[in-house]
Formats: sequence, structure tokens, C-alpha cells
Amino acid sequence: MSTAQPALEKFKEALTSFIKEEIRLSREILYSLHQEEIALVMLDKNSLHKIWQERFPLVEKIGILRQQRNITTDQMMEFLRQNPPRQNFPAQQNLPFLNSLDCEGDLLVDQLFSLIDKLNSQNSKNELLAKTYQKYSLNFASIACPFHPLRNTVDKANKKATVGTIPR
Repeated sequence: MSTAQPALEKFKEALTSFIKEEIRLSREILYSLHQEEIALVMLDKNSLHKIWQERFPLVEKIGILRQQRNITTDQMMEFLRQNPPRQNFPAQQNLPFLNSLDCEGDLLVDQLFSLIDKLNSQNSKNELLAKTYQKYSLNFASIACPFHPLRNTVDKANKKATVGTIPR
């Protein structure tokens, strides 16, 4: 085992804890985005503002966490430049978190990437809903809005049901 191994283990532990915390915060943000979607569908302006206020600190925390992770990664890379691995050991043995046998690290990174994809997808969906919300926000309580629940009851009362017919 190389003399740099304990220092590299500390870097691994720090990076692992950063990724775990980033995953936890990403889950909270994803939950918040789902709540935002529901509020947008319901055209609930008060809930939207509350959700945004609650999510803002989470986004700040995750930004700070990512900066800390980047700083730790830079420190680790500087450490490796100053303490190059011995030539007779492969890099995987000197960098245990890069070792393919370290399943925890691989699973955490995969989980983080999956969450980032879900966050991006949900955010895009919410942006589309928000544009629709803005379009109809002037008539928020009006039944003229095609998404308002009362609109459907009025339309159903005034229109006959259409039945498809087969041409003869």
C-alpha cells in the first residue's frame, strides 16, 4: 500500500459524502419541482410562491456543495501531482474511488446523473406549464381559461355530446 493511500482515502470519504448530500438535496428539489407542477396545473399562485421560496435555499445549498466538491477534487488532483503514484502500481490501486471494484462510488455517481436528468426533465415540463400559466394568469379565476375546472362543467352543460358516425 502506498504512503499516499490514507490521504487518498480521506479525499474519497469527502467526495463520497459530498455526492451523498448532493443526492439528498437533488431529491428534495425534485420533490419541490413535482409540487410546482401540481400548483401550475391547479393555477395556484400562492402555492407557487411558497414552493419557490422553500426551494431557493435548497438550490443555494446544492450550489455551495458542488463548489466544495470541485475544490476537494482540485485539491486531490494537486496532491496527486505532488505525490505521483508509484510506477509499479496501477492507478486504480492508488485511486480507490476510481477502482471498478468500488461499487458504492459508481452507484452514487449513476444515481446523481439519473437525478440530474430527472431534474432537467421536470424543470422543462414546469417551464412549459409556467408559460401556459402566464398566458392565462390574467383570467385566473375566469372560466374562459380552458384549463380551469369550471370551464369543463359549463362546456358540458351547453354542448351536446358528439357521437362519431360511420358513413354509409
